[in-house]
Amino acid sequence: MKTTLEDLRGEFLDDLRARRYSPHTLDAYERDLRALCDTTGIVNLEDLTTDAIERYVAELARAGRASSTIQRRLAVVSSFGSWLVETRYLQKNPAAPVHSPKVRRRVPQVLSEEELETCLDQLPRGTQMERRNLAIIEVLYGSGVRVSELVSLNAGDIYDVSDGPTGRQLLVDVIGKGSKERLVPAGARAAIAVLTYLEGRPGVTREDPLFVSRDGDRLTPRAIQHIVARALKSLGGVSPHVLRHSFATHLLNAGANIRDIQAMLGHEDLSTTQIYTHTTTERLMKVHGRTHPRAHLSATEAA
Repeated sequence: MKTTLEDLRGEFLDDLRARRYSPHTLDAYERDLRALCDTTGIVNLEDLTTDAIERYVAELARAGRASSTIQRRLAVVSSFGSWLVETRYLQKNPAAPVHSPKVRRRVPQVLSEEELETCLDQLPRGTQMERRNLAIIEVLYGSGVRVSELVSLNAGDIYDVSDGPTGRQLLVDVIGKGSKERLVPAGARAAIAVLTYLEGRPGVTREDPLFVSRDGDRLTPRAIQHIVARALKSLGGVSPHVLRHSFATHLLNAGANIRDIQAMLGHEDLSTTQIYTHTTTERLMKVHGRTHPRAHLSATEAA
């Protein structure tokens, strides 16, 4: 039986790879587990004890590592420990009793509903690129998707639901972190904006990228960030993530259930995700339609 942490680390990462974890996540796990061994000098499985992990956390703190960094590294070690228990290399997770330092969370920047509504309604939409930019922002704010999720969308990943709870809904088929798929409602305004933009792309197929450059190439996250910042420059320093924060905050302020919001956001924490397993797409559409400020068309737009 393999007893060196190096061998077990490789087996652990192979298992995560089989579960379709992203290359970025795999690299981060490997880097953090190597840091554990390099810092503590642990080589064999029997040396991976609770005391050793506590000393590791203390050493990181003495080295001036940020609380968020220590918390992340301990979470990786704990995931490794859980896997060792699942695969019966260990009977108990040695990282389970170790407490991570509290992370002082920054309050995310959130735009008010009024200023965002006013700015969106004034965005130009005369050219095809302007219609594209409007569709991008409406989808980001209307659904709360991440930039990485947005740029990965193809034209076939969106569905115009004409009989939704608001009379019209855009459903977005998203592949999120850990390759987890979810359907997210984006509202009537996003539906109109996206369909209007696609009307200017005759011949587009389901496999084509949803949002493209002037040359027809799939947009990059950096390009999306630039588009959002430029389009919403009157609001000052707005990033796509600010739209995601605003999406969640505005829903919460309107009375949406926090569990529904986290389901729409695609929260990657396993214990959180399991809570939302039974939340249906229909329920999410109703919640979105009832609470999101961009879910309804005006009388003129509906005509």
